Amino acid sequence: ASSLPRRVDAMQPRVLPGLRIGFGAHVPVGAATPSDASFVFDLHAGVGLYPGRDEAGLVLVPELGYSHDTSPTRGGNHFTPGLLLMFGSWLFSFGIAEHAVLGDSMGAAAFGVRSALVAQLLATSLTLEVGHQWTSVGGEDRHDVRVTAAINLVPLIRAMVWRASHAAR
Repeated sequence: ASSLPRRVDAMQPRVLPGLRIGFGAHVPVGAATPSDASFVFDLHAGVGLYPGRDEAGLVLVPELGYSHDTSPTRGGNHFTPGLLLMFGSWLFSFGIAEHAVLGDSMGAAAFGVRSALVAQLLATSLTLEVGHQWTSVGGEDRHDVRVTAAINLVPLIRAMVWRASHAAR
């Protein structure tokens, strides 16, 4: 237990690790048919800096990520370092996510930027993103819409450990 008075303790920033695994869809802007849509998989690890327990305010989540796109014509693997800049608390926050996109697309070097509107819900357990990704691949500019939902595994693991430790008592 903290030796700080309750009000001061409630204002202490929260530092929460995260390991998000996400799934979603990628649709090329101007796609000829809906069949051009593809499945995406994201994995991000980061550390969230949240306002105190009873406060709302600026939320920063620097993270490193990996993204895989299954598109047969535009797919690839990307390293995606970035930052979530949000307003809210550890229970609910919303804002923007900015990521660099570095990797390959169908064997060609790819680099670009992904920007998204993002919401974190349920004490960081669920993250929803809707965004735009621009990549340059072999001199061709590509614009894509991405929609993903991700689960943060850290709160789930903590809950399982807590439950197991209390069941053993």
